[in-house]
Amino acid sequence: MPGYYPDYGEAALRRRLERFLHTADAARAWLAPAEPPLPLPPPLWPPPVFADYDTAVDWSESEQPGFAGLVQAASSAGLDQQAWQLAETLWQVWPPSAADADWLRIGQLGLAAAEREGDTDGRIRLLMSLGTAYRSANRLDEGLRSLAQALELCRSSDNRLDEAHALNLVGLLHLRARRLDSAAACFGSALSTFRETGADRWVAVVLSNVASTRLNAGPAAEAAEAVRLALDAYQELDDRWGEGNALRLAAALHTELGELDEAEACVREAMRIALALRDHALEAYWLITLGDVQRATVTYGDALISYQRSAALHRRLGDRSREALAWRGAGLTYEALDRPAEAAAFHRRAAAVHAELGDAWEQAVELDHLGAALHSRDPEAARGHWTQALVCLTPFTDPRADALRARIEQRPARDG
Repeated sequence: MPGYYPDYGEAALRRRLERFLHTADAARAWLAPAEPPLPLPPPLWPPPVFADYDTAVDWSESEQPGFAGLVQAASSAGLDQQAWQLAETLWQVWPPSAADADWLRIGQLGLAAAEREGDTDGRIRLLMSLGTAYRSANRLDEGLRSLAQALELCRSSDNRLDEAHALNLVGLLHLRARRLDSAAACFGSALSTFRETGADRWVAVVLSNVASTRLNAGPAAEAAEAVRLALDAYQELDDRWGEGNALRLAAALHTELGELDEAEACVREAMRIALALRDHALEAYWLITLGDVQRATVTYGDALISYQRSAALHRRLGDRSREALAWRGAGLTYEALDRPAEAAAFHRRAAAVHAELGDAWEQAVELDHLGAALHSRDPEAARGHWTQALVCLTPFTDPRADALRARIEQRPARDG
């Protein structure tokens, strides 16, 4: 395994680990500058200096094959402090082109090492990082369990700032599962603490999450102020990652409101940011919004290319939920092209994935689209899909869910 050196003596392994840890921390200054650095021992030699973001990414991508082996070596040698510190730092410098799920084994090794070391701060950090990685892998229950442990440790140690970080992450898990009231409550609590402590960058992060929650709940116009606040906050901080996320939200908002010139300007700038950051997760997700804008502006060929690229990236990253969202976009585009059979095929595949993942909301949305694609040729099948969609919608009471429910109930095939 690359990076694993079983013939090293402990002293030699310790030196290699410390050298690698300081190198990774130097890369962190470029890849995750907002993350607090770990209290590392002084380096025994000058650590390398990365000239810019791209140089740090190049290092991360080239070294990633050895990451897991190095953490395993530290853990097997009983060097628990180095093992957990390396695992956490490697999360912060994880290549933006790689799947977060591939870090999970490293995170689990690091957490076990922090537990053996009795290091509360290390446990909190790794539990929060694991919660984030589980969310990326659509393993939401495991993510919530990790974050619940982190919250318990934060509260028992009176660590209010990390408690706010954990609450924000719990909110994101609730948002992914469309528990919008729970998400809003978590974001509200986190926002209060970040404002009290003057954590401006994290205020912007939570404002963006609040905006996403309101846009998900609908109606779109009621999310406009939250989106503006998030975008303004990120631009003031010159935070390109966050600005790109807020621009994607703004593009989705403008598209829904029919403001297509504004939508295109926002999503184009967001895509420029994603490509500059070489972040495949951002590129993959924001491509769906680009496809939506292209579909709304009747550039159907370009929309299909965007959705296809998004689906391929999400497949490689292991995010089946968002891969299915890209399929939805393709299905809607084929509907607009009056190719209902191809539309139905995409919607059917997407609905099956959402059902398998237990995502009742996205399943309901997809079943509605599937019914629409089928109703002219097979009204009985369409009626069955719409009936099933209404069952899936039962738990949801937000305005967007109410609007979807009303629309399905008025579908022509519903009455036979």
